Amino acid sequence: MLESRYDVVVIGAGIVGLSTAMEFSQRFPRLRLGILDKEKSIAAHQSGRNSGVIHSGIYYRPGSLKARMCVEGAAAGRLNGIGGIRQLCRQELCEIEPHCAGAEALHIPGTGITDYGRVCAKYRDIIEIQGADIRLSSAVMRIRTSREGLILETASGTVATRHVVNCAGLQSDLISQMTGSFRNLEIIPFRGEYYDLIPERQTLVRGLIYPVPDGRFPFLGVHFTRRIGGGVDAGPNAVLAFKREGYHKTDFAFKDVGRVLRFPGFWRMAAKHWRSGVAELYRSVSKSAFVRALQRLVPEITASDLVPGNAGVRAQAVRQNGSLLDDFEFEASANVLNVCNVPSPAATASIPLGKAIVQMAVENFELS
Repeated sequence: MLESRYDVVVIGAGIVGLSTAMEFSQRFPRLRLGILDKEKSIAAHQSGRNSGVIHSGIYYRPGSLKARMCVEGAAAGRLNGIGGIRQLCRQELCEIEPHCAGAEALHIPGTGITDYGRVCAKYRDIIEIQGADIRLSSAVMRIRTSREGLILETASGTVATRHVVNCAGLQSDLISQMTGSFRNLEIIPFRGEYYDLIPERQTLVRGLIYPVPDGRFPFLGVHFTRRIGGGVDAGPNAVLAFKREGYHKTDFAFKDVGRVLRFPGFWRMAAKHWRSGVAELYRSVSKSAFVRALQRLVPEITASDLVPGNAGVRAQAVRQNGSLLDDFEFEASANVLNVCNVPSPAATASIPLGKAIVQMAVENFELS
């Protein structure tokens, strides 16, 4: 017997899924809306394990969805604009960050920090006020079609729905395949490992210090981030995780590793970028190598200034040809919308991203 019936089910209670559900609930208050997540709490993975940066959008390819939505999202999160970007000479750089190396720099006052876990909690409050259901501990195990739409078999019971929006993050390709979509994409998990500056040395960093990014990769490189709750993060690197949610170096899942090794795109990606991969792995196992990378930004940093910090895992979509997807990407049908790739700055862009996803759903699901 079916436990619940909905018009739309959003799979994933991370910041993108919650923003999407929030937009659905506000735009269509009579919609029977359900949100499913396999964890016991919202924002359990990427949305709750990140640096908390409100990105300005300056790093991203002009014209990309990432660039446009990042700027819109940052503006939606505060009253002021993001103007004031200026190029700094060495002397001006030292006035702002006296311990930072570099001949020149860009000063971006529109970049900020927040706690995206608390942002997600506010989204959840709005969703629940609107009367939608958030069902946790409800991993989706199978999706099948019915006359009315779709049947979702979950860990907490069976759910019937007319439409599904897949915002499952690290699990998004697996959910996509359950819906009958077999695009030539695979989520490859990359772990980002951080060190924390000890309290006595946190004065070395006043704000956020980033290197010039390598345009070949969607990763920004090691950097320094002053956290909203206090403290300074140093990192991350980007190493292949041997588990979809592998936050520790010892985490390993045969099933996850097997999927990666069977995917031709992984080997093509590895063939293209093996040198960078080896360098990232070396920084993972060698603290001194990690320190040398950080010293390019702040030369006074020493190994004794750093203690192991937290880690996050990025859901990086990779194509069959080995290319890393850099922009947001979606796939829609008559009753399913798969959010295939929403890497950083998805948290910053979550409000316009949720609006865009709902608009795509309106157009494809014929909602009114």
